[in-house]
This record gives sequence, C-alpha cells and structure tokens, in this order.
Amino acid sequence: MGDFSASVEKTKGQTYLPLGPRITPQGMAKVFTRVTGKPAVHSPISFEEFGRLSSALVGPAFKKDAIEMMQWAAVAPTDKTCYGAFELEAEQSIEELGLTASSFEDWLRRSGWTGP
Repeated sequence: MGDFSASVEKTKGQTYLPLGPRITPQGMAKVFTRVTGKPAVHSPISFEEFGRLSSALVGPAFKKDAIEMMQWAAVAPTDKTCYGAFELEAEQSIEELGLTASSFEDWLRRSGWTGP
C-alpha cells in the first residue's frame, strides 16, 4: 500500500486490482507440498458440502452465500479476471505502477503457514 499512498496524484481516480498470479486448486496443492514438505491433494467437494463446512466456521447465515460463490467460481469465464467481473486489461497495476500482489508461494513462505 505504500506505493499507492505515496503516489496519490498518479493513482487518484484510478482503479487497481490487487491481484496475485492466477493459480488453480491443483496448483495450490503442488505449491503447498513443495514449500511445506507436507503432502496436499485437491479433492473437489460439492457446492452444498462447501456451504455446510464453511458455515460451520463462519456462521449459518453464510451457507447460501458460500454455495453461490462456489457455483459462480465454477462457471466464471477464464478469459476475464476477478471471476469474470473484469476484462484482463483491468490488471494494470504491474504495468503502470510496477506492483504486483504476492503469489500463493510467496505468501506461504512469508507467513510460515503449514496447514491446519
């Protein structure tokens, strides 16, 4: 955020998407295994199961939202970004500001997270 706030005249009125490199669930499992040394497997579950599991952690009101979120992610166009909400050209922070968000691998290394 430092570069964004330090260059307010350059960024004022602009929209920048804080996006890291795209990664698939299978890719996340591979990176997690490589970085932590702990085996990880992507094992898809149903939308309903995701809703049940996540609402147990977040609260029952989240169940419907969780299901709908995963249903949308499953059909989101791959030729757009932010699950189909923006054209790829909207990812301009790298070109205009020289900034990019952390990759999943960078985050794992920085956080030291090794799973539940």
